[in-house]
Amino acid sequence: MDGLMKQARRSGFTKWEILVVVLVIMGLSALVLPVVRRSRNPKGPHGRMIPVVAPNEQNRVAHPTGLSIIAPLNWDQSQTSVVHDPILSISPRGTPGRRVKSLLYISKHNIPPEEELVHYSKLKFQNYPAYEKMAITREYMFDDGAQSEYDLYINRDGEWWHVNFLISDEMTALPAMMREYINTLQFPPAEPGAP
Repeated sequence: MDGLMKQARRSGFTKWEILVVVLVIMGLSALVLPVVRRSRNPKGPHGRMIPVVAPNEQNRVAHPTGLSIIAPLNWDQSQTSVVHDPILSISPRGTPGRRVKSLLYISKHNIPPEEELVHYSKLKFQNYPAYEKMAITREYMFDDGAQSEYDLYINRDGEWWHVNFLISDEMTALPAMMREYINTLQFPPAEPGAP
């Protein structure tokens, strides 16, 4: 009978055992929660490297000079420190502190050298002469991912603009959906006295 009484008392946890379990759970929480918090972006869900949803005018981002573009869903505009120079940079929202997987950068540009433009395809962009090229700039390596780059130079009556799209993938053609977004580009008014 004494053996049954001792066994019946032992069926629950002691205060020390409960304390140890609570301390282990608190320790694990202290280690795991900061990692989980860092993986989330406070601005919202992560964006895709290549958008899958058509452009929506509500997502238009603009520079104070008037340069603007519709940003893909869950892409953010990077802050530019130069207020007078029309520069826009947007990229998919991701984990803070991690490498950006794709980036769209638009800026006013000097006239590109003719010897460089011979390697580009000629086209019209918003009825202006333009030159484009997409190439793999870095192939996938063991410790570093692939990178491809799309360049579009636009000659707006002597005022040159550069659209640059970088993506961490091997691509030789601009994705159709990315082209839809680039086509939403709106330029600021031409500067007085510009050619």
